[in-house]
Amino acid sequence: MPPEELIDNEEWLYRSFPVPDTRWNNEIHGAVVDGVLRLKRSVWNDRNYQPSVDRKLLLSSPSEVVERETDAVVQIQAQEVRDISGSIQSSAGTSRTHDVIFDKTPLRHAHAQITTFPPFADKPNAEKTSWKNFQRLLSLAAEKHGWVIKPE
Repeated sequence: MPPEELIDNEEWLYRSFPVPDTRWNNEIHGAVVDGVLRLKRSVWNDRNYQPSVDRKLLLSSPSEVVERETDAVVQIQAQEVRDISGSIQSSAGTSRTHDVIFDKTPLRHAHAQITTFPPFADKPNAEKTSWKNFQRLLSLAAEKHGWVIKPE
């Protein structure tokens, strides 16, 4: 793998999302409560259980990840994603490993995906609960860093 495709533990990743999110019933994913950012797990919603992020290292400005003028942006470090590994079991009782994989696309040159092995599945309900727990842990990690771009 070429060195530019490796994502170092110290690398920062941006997660962009619309506020309100018209894709998810106008959900408001985060708010400042008593001066502290609180993010809902829904910040990490993804139909394929592989949330998209963008590598800060490959961008000149966080505004490059904004798709809509109502988007907000938070950040998380690759190490924080990887540190969640082992904390959530699969429905078969095996430990999960989480990683961040570079996935450059024609429209997003800094695009990466958060992946999990074994991957989350649509069934049974225990899998959905594990996915929700993973999303919650991602939100807890990201909210420590505050907004990169505040919602309007």
